[in-house]
Amino acid sequence: VLFRSITTGKLLTEALKQSVGEPLAPAHQIAIMYAATKGLLDTLELSQVRSFEDRLHTSLESDPSLFATLNHGAKLTPEVEHQLRSCIESAL
Repeated sequence: VLFRSITTGKLLTEALKQSVGEPLAPAHQIAIMYAATKGLLDTLELSQVRSFEDRLHTSLESDPSLFATLNHGAKLTPEVEHQLRSCIESAL
């Protein structure tokens, strides 16, 4: 359990790094945090996080409804959670 927590923390730290002047959209942050806390990133090495993140951003932005829902802080209903999980899994 402790090892998984440490690994999740490292993945989140890597994934949430932002370039100066280029903050991540809330939808991107939510998707990354969801994926990490649900164990969906457990198979990734730290060196793979950036490429996964790029694929995830593309996947999220290809679903304007989901992207807008997450950006506006809407509740994660079962339907939204299903859409988000599908989006994440397609990026893996």
